[in-house]
Amino acid sequence: MSSTFSQLPRRQTRFASEAAKKYRAPSAFYPSSLILHPSRSPSRHRGVTLIEILAGLAVLGVLIASIMIARGRALRQWADADAKLQASRAVDTLVSTWLAGPEARSPQPSDEYVAFSAMRMAADDA
Repeated sequence: MSSTFSQLPRRQTRFASEAAKKYRAPSAFYPSSLILHPSRSPSRHRGVTLIEILAGLAVLGVLIASIMIARGRALRQWADADAKLQASRAVDTLVSTWLAGPEARSPQPSDEYVAFSAMRMAADDA
């Protein structure tokens, strides 16, 4: 190698020597503009552009918005299920109170009482 290439970084030396081998000419024949500088190399990415930052922020915003929407729906469904559960417990308490009332000890219970007590026994067995 010539003394000119010993002063260049290894990458530049490699490109110049490859060009010399390919075209069978001495490396010193090629001007320095043919030697790729590391900062101009397409494989080297130095920073992030403003467009990339804005695109990332947009994706992040969409992600956060969809998480918040899903969380709101889940909380609403949980509240609805809790309200239905409380209503079911209240009805169960009222029916139990009615079934354990004075009509339970009566020798002639009403047809409604017999129907509800039969349903209650069937539900308890299930």
